[in-house]
Amino acid sequence: MANSDFQIRRPSPHEARSLVVPSAMTRWTAVQIDTTTPANAAAANGSFVGFCTYEVTTDGPAVTDFMWPPGQLEPEVKAGATLTIIDADEVECEGTDHILLSGTGALSASTAEGTLLSFSNGKFYETQSGDTSYYELVAVSTDVVNSANSFRITAVRI
Repeated sequence: MANSDFQIRRPSPHEARSLVVPSAMTRWTAVQIDTTTPANAAAANGSFVGFCTYEVTTDGPAVTDFMWPPGQLEPEVKAGATLTIIDADEVECEGTDHILLSGTGALSASTAEGTLLSFSNGKFYETQSGDTSYYELVAVSTDVVNSANSFRITAVRI
């Protein structure tokens, strides 16, 4: 996650929900309710309920085993844990963990403001035919140094 950054600029008034995250997932991945197991979260693909609040790995500690290590405020958790999924009205993000950068619907530093956004495999991308739009691109900034992809987007919930 060294080349990615995600920040909620304006939280949503919608209530958070709890879903089981059954497999590894990067923190702040956009998720939907799994279509085959409604108690589970899955990386968002055209549907969306919120963002995963923890880094989930196959070998992290179980939520019930949390002992906060020195200097680590939010440790990764083991896949299969029930975690909080939150929605946001405005987010700012950059990098390959959060933005689709190649293929159909890929975003770039030249993507127009006002572009409607949905999700593909948990990442922001330009809404395609048949998708539901959840966010609108309101700004693209190229003056960032954290990302190898050298642009940042600000998206507002529609």
